[in-house]
Order: sequence, then C-alpha cells, then structure tokens
Amino acid sequence: MNKNKKAKKVFLTLICAALLAISALAVTGCLSDNNKDYSIGTNNALSIAFADAGIQGVDAKVVNTEYDAETGMKVYEISFVVDNTEYVYWILAEDGTVVRKEMRLVTNGNETIVPSNVTLDQAKNIALADAGLTAAEVTFTKARLDNDNGVAVYDIEFFTSTHEYDYEITAADGTIRSKEIDGLIIDPDPSGSYMSVEAAKQAALADAGLTEAEVTFRKAQFDFDDGIAVYDIEFFTSTHKYEYEINALTGNVHKKEKELITGSSVPSENYIGVEAAKQAALADAGIAEAEATFQKAQFDFDDGIAVYDIEFFTSTHEYEYEINAVNGSIYSREIEMISGGSAPSEDYIGVEAAKQAALADAGLTEAEVAFKKAQFDFDDGLAVYDIEFFTSTHEYDYEINAVTGSVHSKDIEVISGGSAPSENYIGVEAAKQAALADAGLTEAEITFRKAQFDFGDGIAVYDIEFFTSTHEYEYEINAVTGKVHSKEAERFTSGQGGNNGNIISLDEAKAIASEHAGFDVSEVIFTEAEFDSDDGLMIYEIEFFVNGVEYEYEINASTGDIIKYEVDRD
Repeated sequence: MNKNKKAKKVFLTLICAALLAISALAVTGCLSDNNKDYSIGTNNALSIAFADAGIQGVDAKVVNTEYDAETGMKVYEISFVVDNTEYVYWILAEDGTVVRKEMRLVTNGNETIVPSNVTLDQAKNIALADAGLTAAEVTFTKARLDNDNGVAVYDIEFFTSTHEYDYEITAADGTIRSKEIDGLIIDPDPSGSYMSVEAAKQAALADAGLTEAEVTFRKAQFDFDDGIAVYDIEFFTSTHKYEYEINALTGNVHKKEKELITGSSVPSENYIGVEAAKQAALADAGIAEAEATFQKAQFDFDDGIAVYDIEFFTSTHEYEYEINAVNGSIYSREIEMISGGSAPSEDYIGVEAAKQAALADAGLTEAEVAFKKAQFDFDDGLAVYDIEFFTSTHEYDYEINAVTGSVHSKDIEVISGGSAPSENYIGVEAAKQAALADAGLTEAEITFRKAQFDFGDGIAVYDIEFFTSTHEYEYEINAVTGKVHSKEAERFTSGQGGNNGNIISLDEAKAIASEHAGFDVSEVIFTEAEFDSDDGLMIYEIEFFVNGVEYEYEINASTGDIIKYEVDRD
C-alpha cells in the first residue's frame, strides 16, 4: 500500500514536471515569436542610427551591434565611428525609438562624452531662427553631427530661392559657432526645369563608363555650388571612389573626382608599403608610434607622383606628410600646433621677427632665400604671420605665432627638378609684357591687379592678372623662358563690367562691410582687402576682426551690394 502511494506520488510529480516544461516551452515560444514579430532587426536599427546622426552608412565603421535589455526594455545597442567621433545609440527593438544616444570625441586615444543637450532638430531650428526663416521656406542639404577641431557641432546647410546658408551649431549648448550666407547666382527652378536625381545618377555613370550594377551609391542629392544648381552624386566600386557634380539644368558634368580606394590593387611591387611610409613620417617628426594617433595612412597620387598620405597627431601638434611611394623620401610635410586664441596687437612680435623665426627653423639665412609673402593673418582665431620663401630647390610656407614667435605650422616642398637661379628669371615687368602681348592688349587698356613670382606645380612662374571693362585675364608666365605656362580669359557677367570708373573704391567696400557688421572702419583691424572676381563678377574680398571675432565679406565692385558674408567666433 505504501509502495503504491509512493509510485502514485512519483507519477504525479512527473506529470506536473512535464506540464511545467510544456508551459515553459509555450512561454518561451511566445516570447520568441514576440521578438521575431515585433523586433525591427539589426539592419533597421543601424539605418535609424545613421539617419539620426545625419551620415551615410558607407562613411561609418561599425564597431558593435548588440541586442540587449536596457532598464527592462529590449534594445539594440549600436556603435560606429566616423572620422574621430564615436556614436553610441540605444534603439528600442519594438518600434525603433532612439531611447538614448552619445557622441564621444576620440583624442589621443582618450574618449570624451559630449553632452547631448541639443538635438539635431533643435540645431536646425536655431539656425532657422537666426536666419529669420521657417522650415517651410527652406530646403535642407545637410544636417549632421560633426567634430570641428575637437568641438562637437551640428553642420546645418539649407537654401532659399535667393541664398545659401551654412551654420555650425555647438552641440553642447546650441550657440552659433560659425555661419555663412551666400547669395545665389540663379533662382532655384521656378519653372520645374531641373532634371531628376535619377537622371543625374545616370549622367554620372555614363561619364564614368559604369553601370548601376557595378557601383554602390553613397550620395545623390540636390545642392548648389557657387550659386549653380547641381546634383552631388557619389558612388564607389571595389577599386575606386567617384564624386560628381551634375548640372541640374543641362545634365553636364560640372565637376568630377576619381580616387583609388585604399587597399585596392595598384602596381605595388616597387612601392615601400604603407607601414614603411608611416615609419618614415614618424622618423622625420621625431615621434614614436606610441605618442601618435593616426588619422590617415593611404596610397595616393599627387601631380602624377605616387605617394602615401600620412596624417597623425599628438597632444600638441598635427602632422601631415606625403611620402614618396618608391623611395620613401619626404615629398611634402605640414606640422601645425594645436592651439587657439589671440592676443592684443601690442603684444605681436612684428613681421621682421617672424621672418627671422621662420629662417632659423629652416636653417637658412636671408641671403639664401627669396621671400614671396610675409603678412599678418588669423588661423582659426590664432594671430599668426604667414611667411613664404623659396630657395633653388625648395618652397617653404610658415605660420609663426604672432605673440610667442613659435612655429605654428610649416610646409616644405621639393621644387620639381629644382629651379634656375634667380638671376636667370626674366623679371616681373617682362612677364607683364609677355601676358599683354599674348592677350593683344596695351598697358593703357587694362588694370593690373596681381603681378608676382610664384611656383606652379614646382615650375617658377609669374602670376599676372589684369582686367579690362569687359574681361578678366589670368596668366602664368614661365619665369625662365617668358613663355605662357597657362592662361584664362573670362567675360564679366552681363551688366557687371562697364566702364572701370563705375567700380566702387576699396575704401568704400571696406566701409560697407564694417558698417554692415555694426562697426566703424576705425574700430576694426583689416587682414585682407583686395579686388577679385568670382565667376566673372567683379568683387572686393574684405576680411577683418573685432574682439576676437573674424568677419569675411564679398562686396559687388559695381553696385556695392553684399554678395556674401561670414562671421566666425572661436
């Protein structure tokens, strides 16, 4: 009897266990079905994160995609890197809601989390409010999170029927870091005559000699380039990257660029390799690999010379090198101090002291060089002197800190084939006459705006620029032979030429710019004020600063109208 009771008890226990197991399987099955039916999936989560960050997926290096629980919710944790910025997103698996996100700036191997106080939509509204426009009045061409010299910003670009706007909004607090407003040359499509984006894509493919099946598109959108309506078309194959601007009215190729993709097949048997190039750059900089953070290391061509582009930075400097891919020599280099700010003008060292500082760094004397530039300027808000000179074999381009006299940046480049001694150069006056003779003009018929010595692709030339009442001319005259190295003649935009006497004076242009900025001419410090032309339109380029803020203006030289202005606060 006890045996039967025991057996019955065991049997009932087994029955209960089986029922519990079946129930557990049923619940698990329901949860699994629930996840399958209501989870958006990894690819959709990635797309949502890319869209929210305002980037193309092909630009990002995906670091992690993980399905997990976050405070009781099923989420996808997505992280990816673009340039020096890491994005981390938590996407709700049920409906794709962004429940949390972070942007981390990577500097010298360290990560800094950027406060997400301002959203992308808020940044767009800040830019619109500053421009005095509503979302209904504009078309956005860019809205994305970016890194500007270590500061997290939103790049916001849009246009109306008359202007283009380009804003940088600080992500931490929503302040306007910089803005640029550019007047359009043409009105945007009042008659609906623009070609479609699909037609623009086909035009780019036809020019590249490729089919849609052979490429992957990364960008296809409407934009403006110097007031011309274009479609930006970007795509790539397994070996090359292509960037096109297609004229939105005619379908013609406005600009194009083709670039070999790093790691694709190149005749590399004679090349030193990217690692050897990195070591060559580090050795020249006197930096150990452990002290540097690399930003770029890739094969490229510069004026037909095979080089490796090597870029890295330390805690104090940025370095950019071009290493000859065959022999490992330094083809060009640029070193820039990571710094900022400016100082009162009474503390500046002066242009002569800056020239001597540059010569001392180059190990040269004034008798061994010919100066081509020595002037005060600002680089990202830092007061510097731009010092440029050359010898018979090299060109030197320095930025000297105007307060301390230290080297802020430098660029030394080998002159192709060396150059002839300066005593063999024809001289600027002879170069001017050579250009006039080629143009069939006399000195009485023109106004010179530039006549100076320079190098064009390593060849010693004189840059000669002048204009008449109807045309502008730009010449490069070989400094040794006097022959025309290159030339360009352009008719002024209709109604903008006329008699030279109709052009406003430089002082008038400076007054117009300073008054628009809310200052008197006597209150500002001008860093540039010169006559120029932009797509055939005669303009004055005016740059000045007040209280650490830089202002840049383009003034119509015939009418005095402001074509474009930019305010940059650092």
